[in-house]
Amino acid sequence: MSDNNFSHFLDRFEELGLSRNEASVYLALLKNHPVTGYKLAKDSGILRPIVYEMLTRLVEKGGVKIVKDSPEQYSPISPENFLTTLEKRFNDAKSSLSTELSFFQDKDTDNDDFWNLSDKDTIIANIQDMISKAKKEVLFYFNHDTYALFLKEQLSKKVASGVQVIGFSYRDLQLPGTDLYTYKIDRNIKTPCIDDERILVVIDGKNSIVADMDAGKACQSMRPAQVTTTQDFIRMKIVLYRLNQVLTPSKLALYLFDKDKEFFDNII
Repeated sequence: MSDNNFSHFLDRFEELGLSRNEASVYLALLKNHPVTGYKLAKDSGILRPIVYEMLTRLVEKGGVKIVKDSPEQYSPISPENFLTTLEKRFNDAKSSLSTELSFFQDKDTDNDDFWNLSDKDTIIANIQDMISKAKKEVLFYFNHDTYALFLKEQLSKKVASGVQVIGFSYRDLQLPGTDLYTYKIDRNIKTPCIDDERILVVIDGKNSIVADMDAGKACQSMRPAQVTTTQDFIRMKIVLYRLNQVLTPSKLALYLFDKDKEFFDNII
Protein backbone atom coordinates (compact mmCIF):
# COMPACT_ATOMS: atom_id res chain seq x y z
CA MET A 1 0.00 0.00 0.00
CA SER A 2 1.57 3.28 -1.12
CA ASP A 3 1.81 6.31 1.17
CA ASN A 4 -0.74 8.12 -1.00
CA ASN A 5 -3.24 5.28 -0.75
CA PHE A 6 -2.64 4.93 2.97
CA SER A 7 -3.30 8.62 3.54
CA HIS A 8 -6.42 8.37 1.36
CA PHE A 9 -7.80 5.52 3.49
CA LEU A 10 -7.05 7.41 6.69
CA ASP A 11 -8.96 10.43 5.35
CA ARG A 12 -11.96 8.32 4.40
CA PHE A 13 -12.05 6.54 7.76
CA GLU A 14 -11.87 9.90 9.53
CA GLU A 15 -14.96 10.96 7.61
CA LEU A 16 -16.70 7.86 9.00
CA GLY A 17 -15.82 8.79 12.57
CA LEU A 18 -12.59 6.88 13.24
CA SER A 19 -9.48 8.62 14.51
CA ARG A 20 -6.36 8.41 12.35
CA ASN A 21 -4.73 6.16 14.95
CA GLU A 22 -7.71 3.78 14.94
CA ALA A 23 -7.67 3.69 11.13
CA SER A 24 -3.88 3.16 11.06
CA VAL A 25 -4.10 0.18 13.40
CA TYR A 26 -7.03 -1.33 11.48
CA LEU A 27 -5.17 -1.02 8.16
CA ALA A 28 -2.01 -2.50 9.69
CA LEU A 29 -4.06 -5.41 11.00
CA LEU A 30 -5.56 -6.02 7.56
CA LYS A 31 -2.05 -6.64 6.23
CA ASN A 32 -0.96 -8.94 9.07
CA HIS A 33 -3.29 -11.11 11.16
CA PRO A 34 -3.89 -12.80 13.50
CA VAL A 35 -1.26 -11.04 15.53
CA THR A 36 -0.51 -9.89 19.06
CA GLY A 37 -0.55 -6.22 19.94
CA TYR A 38 3.19 -6.40 20.62
CA LYS A 39 4.00 -7.80 17.17
CA LEU A 40 1.58 -5.43 15.45
CA ALA A 41 3.35 -2.47 17.08
CA LYS A 42 6.75 -3.85 16.10
CA ASP A 43 5.78 -4.55 12.46
CA SER A 44 3.80 -1.36 11.88
CA GLY A 45 6.06 1.08 13.71
CA ILE A 46 3.12 2.40 15.73
CA LEU A 47 3.89 2.94 19.41
CA ARG A 48 2.84 -0.02 21.54
CA PRO A 49 0.61 1.93 24.00
CA ILE A 50 -1.24 3.44 21.03
CA VAL A 51 -1.68 0.05 19.38
CA TYR A 52 -3.22 -1.51 22.51
CA GLU A 53 -5.51 1.45 23.13
CA MET A 54 -6.68 1.49 19.50
CA LEU A 55 -7.23 -2.28 19.46
CA THR A 56 -9.49 -1.92 22.50
CA ARG A 57 -11.47 0.84 20.78
CA LEU A 58 -11.73 -1.12 17.54
CA VAL A 59 -13.04 -4.19 19.37
CA GLU A 60 -15.72 -1.97 20.96
CA LYS A 61 -16.59 -0.47 17.56
CA GLY A 62 -16.89 -3.83 15.82
CA GLY A 63 -13.79 -3.57 13.65
CA VAL A 64 -11.53 -6.08 15.37
CA LYS A 65 -12.04 -9.43 17.11
CA ILE A 66 -9.89 -11.34 19.59
CA VAL A 67 -9.21 -14.77 18.13
CA LYS A 68 -6.80 -16.28 20.69
CA ASP A 69 -5.98 -15.85 24.34
CA SER A 70 -2.72 -16.01 26.35
CA PRO A 71 -1.43 -13.93 24.73
CA GLU A 72 -4.34 -12.21 23.00
CA GLN A 73 -4.22 -12.18 19.22
CA TYR A 74 -6.32 -9.95 17.01
CA SER A 75 -7.87 -10.20 13.56
CA PRO A 76 -9.81 -7.54 11.62
CA ILE A 77 -13.48 -7.79 10.82
CA SER A 78 -13.89 -7.76 7.04
CA PRO A 79 -13.98 -4.23 5.58
CA GLU A 80 -17.50 -4.78 4.24
CA ASN A 81 -18.89 -5.79 7.64
CA PHE A 82 -16.94 -3.11 9.48
CA LEU A 83 -18.18 -0.38 7.13
CA THR A 84 -21.74 -1.62 7.59
CA THR A 85 -21.28 -1.40 11.37
CA LEU A 86 -19.84 2.13 11.09
CA GLU A 87 -22.75 3.16 8.86
CA LYS A 88 -25.26 1.85 11.41
CA ARG A 89 -23.46 3.67 14.25
CA PHE A 90 -23.48 6.87 12.20
CA ASN A 91 -27.18 6.59 11.32
CA ASP A 92 -28.14 5.77 14.92
CA ALA A 93 -26.15 8.76 16.20
CA LYS A 94 -27.64 11.00 13.52
CA SER A 95 -31.19 9.94 14.39
CA SER A 96 -30.58 10.42 18.09
CA LEU A 97 -28.99 13.83 17.64
CA SER A 98 -31.75 14.97 15.32
CA THR A 99 -34.32 14.25 17.99
CA GLU A 100 -32.30 15.67 20.88
CA LEU A 101 -31.14 18.83 19.11
CA SER A 102 -34.67 19.70 18.00
CA PHE A 103 -35.35 20.80 21.58
CA PHE A 104 -32.61 23.43 21.33
CA GLN A 105 -33.38 24.69 17.82
CA ASP A 106 -34.26 28.33 17.42
CA LYS A 107 -37.79 28.23 16.08
CA ASP A 108 -37.07 31.25 13.87
CA THR A 109 -34.17 29.55 12.09
CA ASP A 110 -36.38 28.00 9.41
CA ASN A 111 -37.86 31.41 8.69
CA ASP A 112 -34.55 32.83 7.45
CA ASP A 113 -35.02 33.95 3.87
CA PHE A 114 -31.45 34.23 2.59
CA TRP A 115 -28.43 31.91 2.69
CA ASN A 116 -24.98 32.02 1.10
CA LEU A 117 -23.69 28.53 0.39
CA SER A 118 -20.19 27.24 -0.31
CA ASP A 119 -18.92 23.84 -1.50
CA LYS A 120 -20.48 21.86 -4.35
CA ASP A 121 -21.65 18.98 -2.16
CA THR A 122 -23.43 21.39 0.19
CA ILE A 123 -25.10 23.14 -2.74
CA ILE A 124 -26.34 19.87 -4.26
CA ALA A 125 -27.61 18.69 -0.87
CA ASN A 126 -29.56 21.93 -0.41
CA ILE A 127 -31.08 21.67 -3.90
CA GLN A 128 -32.11 18.08 -3.21
CA ASP A 129 -33.71 19.18 0.07
CA MET A 130 -35.54 22.04 -1.67
CA ILE A 131 -36.91 19.71 -4.33
CA SER A 132 -38.04 17.19 -1.72
CA LYS A 133 -40.24 19.89 -0.15
CA ALA A 134 -41.93 20.98 -3.39
CA LYS A 135 -45.74 20.83 -3.27
CA LYS A 136 -46.81 22.19 -6.66
CA GLU A 137 -43.95 23.04 -9.03
CA VAL A 138 -40.23 22.62 -9.57
CA LEU A 139 -38.67 24.94 -12.15
CA PHE A 140 -35.04 24.34 -13.10
CA TYR A 141 -32.18 25.25 -15.45
CA PHE A 142 -28.83 23.51 -15.91
CA ASN A 143 -26.84 21.95 -18.73
CA HIS A 144 -24.72 19.14 -17.32
CA ASP A 145 -25.46 15.41 -17.09
CA THR A 146 -23.62 15.31 -13.78
CA TYR A 147 -26.20 17.53 -12.13
CA ALA A 148 -29.02 15.56 -13.73
CA LEU A 149 -27.57 12.42 -12.14
CA PHE A 150 -27.45 14.06 -8.70
CA LEU A 151 -31.02 15.39 -8.93
CA LYS A 152 -32.72 12.66 -10.95
CA GLU A 153 -34.04 10.68 -7.97
CA GLN A 154 -35.60 13.68 -6.23
CA LEU A 155 -37.14 14.98 -9.46
CA SER A 156 -38.55 11.55 -10.29
CA LYS A 157 -40.20 11.34 -6.88
CA LYS A 158 -41.82 14.73 -7.41
CA VAL A 159 -43.11 13.72 -10.86
CA ALA A 160 -44.54 10.52 -9.38
CA SER A 161 -46.28 12.49 -6.63
CA GLY A 162 -48.00 14.79 -9.13
CA VAL A 163 -45.74 17.83 -8.75
CA GLN A 164 -45.16 19.64 -12.04
CA VAL A 165 -41.46 19.55 -12.91
CA ILE A 166 -40.47 21.94 -15.70
CA GLY A 167 -36.96 22.63 -16.91
CA PHE A 168 -34.82 24.12 -19.63
CA SER A 169 -31.45 22.89 -20.83
CA TYR A 170 -29.40 23.24 -23.97
CA ARG A 171 -28.45 19.58 -23.60
CA ASP A 172 -30.74 16.56 -23.74
CA LEU A 173 -30.69 15.60 -20.08
CA GLN A 174 -31.92 12.16 -19.09
CA LEU A 175 -34.76 13.15 -16.77
CA PRO A 176 -37.78 10.98 -17.63
CA GLY A 177 -41.19 12.40 -16.77
CA THR A 178 -40.09 16.01 -16.52
CA ASP A 179 -41.29 18.68 -18.92
CA LEU A 180 -37.84 19.41 -20.30
CA TYR A 181 -37.43 22.04 -23.01
CA THR A 182 -34.14 21.40 -24.76
CA TYR A 183 -32.40 22.17 -28.02
CA LYS A 184 -30.59 18.80 -27.69
CA ILE A 185 -27.33 20.43 -28.72
CA ASP A 186 -24.60 17.88 -29.36
CA ARG A 187 -22.22 17.49 -26.44
CA ASN A 188 -19.25 17.90 -28.76
CA ILE A 189 -20.29 21.50 -29.40
CA LYS A 190 -18.72 23.62 -26.67
CA THR A 191 -19.58 27.27 -26.05
CA PRO A 192 -19.58 29.35 -22.84
CA CYS A 193 -23.31 29.99 -23.18
CA ILE A 194 -24.17 26.31 -23.41
CA ASP A 195 -21.61 24.96 -20.97
CA ASP A 196 -22.01 27.42 -18.12
CA GLU A 197 -21.83 25.93 -14.64
CA ARG A 198 -25.03 27.47 -13.34
CA ILE A 199 -27.87 25.66 -11.64
CA LEU A 200 -31.08 27.62 -11.10
CA VAL A 201 -34.04 26.15 -9.25
CA VAL A 202 -37.34 27.66 -8.10
CA ILE A 203 -39.69 25.74 -5.81
CA ASP A 204 -43.42 26.57 -5.73
CA GLY A 205 -42.63 30.15 -6.74
CA LYS A 206 -41.44 30.77 -3.17
CA ASN A 207 -37.89 29.46 -2.75
CA SER A 208 -34.97 29.76 -5.16
CA ILE A 209 -31.31 28.96 -5.54
CA VAL A 210 -28.79 30.42 -7.97
CA ALA A 211 -25.57 28.42 -8.02
CA ASP A 212 -22.24 28.85 -9.79
CA MET A 213 -20.87 25.34 -9.48
CA ASP A 214 -17.57 26.29 -11.08
CA ALA A 215 -16.91 28.65 -8.16
CA GLY A 216 -18.66 26.41 -5.64
CA LYS A 217 -20.87 29.30 -4.53
CA ALA A 218 -24.63 29.72 -4.35
CA CYS A 219 -27.33 32.00 -3.01
CA GLN A 220 -30.52 30.42 -1.72
CA SER A 221 -33.33 32.85 -1.04
CA MET A 222 -37.03 33.16 -0.40
CA ARG A 223 -36.93 36.90 -1.07
CA PRO A 224 -39.34 37.84 -3.87
CA ALA A 225 -36.67 39.74 -5.83
CA GLN A 226 -34.48 36.67 -6.32
CA VAL A 227 -37.36 34.22 -6.67
CA THR A 228 -39.07 36.29 -9.37
CA THR A 229 -35.84 37.08 -11.23
CA THR A 230 -34.77 33.43 -11.26
CA GLN A 231 -38.23 32.28 -12.29
CA ASP A 232 -38.39 34.85 -15.11
CA PHE A 233 -34.96 33.82 -16.40
CA ILE A 234 -35.97 30.16 -16.74
CA ARG A 235 -39.36 30.95 -18.25
CA MET A 236 -37.70 33.35 -20.72
CA LYS A 237 -35.49 30.50 -21.90
CA ILE A 238 -38.57 28.33 -22.40
CA VAL A 239 -40.54 31.04 -24.25
CA LEU A 240 -37.63 31.71 -26.62
CA TYR A 241 -37.32 27.99 -27.21
CA ARG A 242 -41.00 27.81 -28.16
CA LEU A 243 -40.64 30.77 -30.51
CA ASN A 244 -37.67 29.13 -32.14
CA GLN A 245 -39.71 25.99 -32.74
CA VAL A 246 -42.68 27.66 -34.45
CA LEU A 247 -41.00 30.51 -36.35
CA THR A 248 -38.39 30.24 -39.06
CA PRO A 249 -35.36 32.53 -38.61
CA SER A 250 -36.62 34.80 -41.40
CA LYS A 251 -40.06 35.17 -39.81
CA LEU A 252 -38.58 35.69 -36.39
CA ALA A 253 -36.34 38.45 -37.74
CA LEU A 254 -39.44 40.43 -38.70
CA TYR A 255 -40.39 40.80 -35.04
CA LEU A 256 -36.99 41.71 -33.67
CA PHE A 257 -34.96 44.90 -33.55
CA ASP A 258 -31.28 44.58 -34.41
CA LYS A 259 -30.25 44.51 -30.75
CA ASP A 260 -32.89 41.91 -30.08
CA LYS A 261 -31.51 39.71 -32.87
CA GLU A 262 -28.04 39.82 -31.36
CA PHE A 263 -29.41 38.98 -27.94
CA PHE A 264 -31.55 36.16 -29.32
CA ASP A 265 -28.60 34.67 -31.22
CA ASN A 266 -26.46 34.71 -28.09
CA ILE A 267 -28.91 32.91 -25.85
CA ILE A 268 -29.93 30.11 -28.19
